[in-house]
Amino acid sequence: MTLFDQQLDETGLVTIKPTVLEAKGDAFVMDQCLWSINVDLDADLPTFSAGKMICVGPNQEVLESVPLGEIEAFGDCVDAKCSSLKVAGDQKVNMILADDLEFSLQPRNERK
Repeated sequence: MTLFDQQLDETGLVTIKPTVLEAKGDAFVMDQCLWSINVDLDADLPTFSAGKMICVGPNQEVLESVPLGEIEAFGDCVDAKCSSLKVAGDQKVNMILADDLEFSLQPRNERK
């Protein structure tokens, strides 16, 4: 689900709070993730590509992944050329994964 209403007037990012429909393994970590989707408005139709997914693991570790797969189109074109895209908050975004997600552990800067 998207986090808030926004209107893109050029290439930009949409931030998503992912949910899982089917999963195996440690799917609970997805409850603590944010994911960015790149939106390109330079073509006739918007194109969508996966950006980074950042999660907080059960031991407060920071995990990162870039999902591979196809993102279904979302949002509403504001004009006929779709040079601007309106995305409502709480909009459902679907992605069909091409492969399992693999997370890499990111270094943390501990404050003392």
